[in-house]
Amino acid sequence: MIVSFACKESEKIWQGLRSRKLPSDIQERALCQLRQLEVSANLEDLRVPPANHLESLSGDRLGQRNPHAGEILKYEFLEELDISVNSLADSLRSPHLSIQ
Repeated sequence: MIVSFACKESEKIWQGLRSRKLPSDIQERALCQLRQLEVSANLEDLRVPPANHLESLSGDRLGQRNPHAGEILKYEFLEELDISVNSLADSLRSPHLSIQ
């Protein structure tokens, strides 16, 4: 279940509004993923497809999940430097899908 949004753009998509900051081609897919989060009761519900990268941790990290490399790139670098994934891909002359 979704309790709150840290990202205003994600919240706009959830409310059925269009975000000017996010590429339009991903917004429909993002809404589908938000709906999947909303109806999930626990972490097990989100394990399909395996590409979701939602593995529960144990020990002193119990209750946390393993971050995906793309999440670290996005939140720690791209957002901090105000660089989009598309801009980074263009600069590296790389296909956009390979940087996510």
